[in-house]
Amino acid sequence: MEEVDVKSPVYLTQKDRQQIVDEMLRLNSSREKIDSMLAGVKSVRLLGYILIVLFFMDIAYVVYPTDFFNPTWEMRKMSEVLERLPVPFIGLVLIFWGGLFQREMRDTFLLWMTSWFCFWIGVIMFLGIPLAALNTFRVIDTYQLEMDARLQQQTDNANELITALRLCTNNAQVSTVMSRFSGKDIRYGNDMTTDQLRDKLLESIDRQQESLIEKIHEGMDEQVTALWKRLIRNVFTLILAGVFLLVVWGSSKWARDEWLHNR
Repeated sequence: MEEVDVKSPVYLTQKDRQQIVDEMLRLNSSREKIDSMLAGVKSVRLLGYILIVLFFMDIAYVVYPTDFFNPTWEMRKMSEVLERLPVPFIGLVLIFWGGLFQREMRDTFLLWMTSWFCFWIGVIMFLGIPLAALNTFRVIDTYQLEMDARLQQQTDNANELITALRLCTNNAQVSTVMSRFSGKDIRYGNDMTTDQLRDKLLESIDRQQESLIEKIHEGMDEQVTALWKRLIRNVFTLILAGVFLLVVWGSSKWARDEWLHNR
């Protein structure tokens, strides 16, 4: 076996020198790419925090002035808040993107807080489901009371008008009664007898009363249908949002562990 003289000089050919130069250039280019990528990662995470801050500023603008314990207000504001959830969700994805890659000490603390924030907000999302259902039933009851009040008022006005018309003995009295109830100057001639005129007016009042009652019921049905549709949409949104936030909390255990490790 031949012995190798380690002290003998090593001669590089021109080709070897060129390969070394090319490798150094490639490494320098890779370092520049890594530096630019690191700057991009930090910018993306900063954007995530900005989106979440903007979301809370928007929510403060939406809910102020507050009117808690008003079911109509609570239901409307809940829908408006849920419609804005995609913005902070995108922000969370950007914040946790890259894991522990290029994280500073302050970043781990923010990640620890954000992770637990996801957990508690996720729990609140599920707790919001019975609240949404309760508010819907309360609003339906309110609409029902308003409809009953309108129907009762309309019935009382119609009965009062009918009673007044039955007491009329001539067309002039009929004109006075109709003018008083309609707020317009109405005059009837003598081409019909008082009984004929009264019967015609009573028949018209009955038709208008039935038509008005039908319209009130149709409006009530439309409002109730819209409330049920809103409830279904809100419940599905709350479920999906709660599941997403709890998944983010579970998958960010590394952030909580890193903060506890560095304390």
